[in-house]
Amino acid sequence: MKGDKVLKVLIDTSVWIDYFKNRDDNVSQRVDEILTFSDVYVPKVVIAELIQGAKSEKEISVIIIEEFI
Repeated sequence: MKGDKVLKVLIDTSVWIDYFKNRDDNVSQRVDEILTFSDVYVPKVVIAELIQGAKSEKEISVIIIEEFI
């Protein structure tokens, strides 16, 4: 709608880690809300940090394919 502003959010690496590992239900719920109602920006450095910490090809594919690209 005209005049509506969309919130632009940058989510830090540590929050993505908690989200992907389902460490905290409050974090998961909040990130889901942000993904639904906001524009999320993920800098390349955050993607690189997540890939570097991935322990398997499956985790890398989740980071690259499902979430950011």
